[in-house]
Amino acid sequence: CACRFEGCPAQLRRRDRSHHETSCEYFPVSCHHSHKCGQLLRRQLLVHETEECPFRPVVCPMVGCGFTLPLDRLDEHLEQDCPRVLCKCSMCGEGVCRAAM
Repeated sequence: CACRFEGCPAQLRRRDRSHHETSCEYFPVSCHHSHKCGQLLRRQLLVHETEECPFRPVVCPMVGCGFTLPLDRLDEHLEQDCPRVLCKCSMCGEGVCRAAM
């Protein structure tokens, strides 16, 4: 008999079906980082979570910050919150770390 998950080419003996389905690469799974990603196939999950997911955790690239946040919030963090970003001092015009302002 065929695996019940769409796209799986496996042809199995009935007694092997349940064992196969516990590791089937076509089993639908959810992203661990966000429910907003929708259903994925088990075979897509690793690449999605490590390379593609806009909600995967990343460390701020600014030396000394070290803050971990979802990738989709990184630009906002750099523009508004990161203490290590150089900002222009409103008094003298010099570049100053946001934390020192």
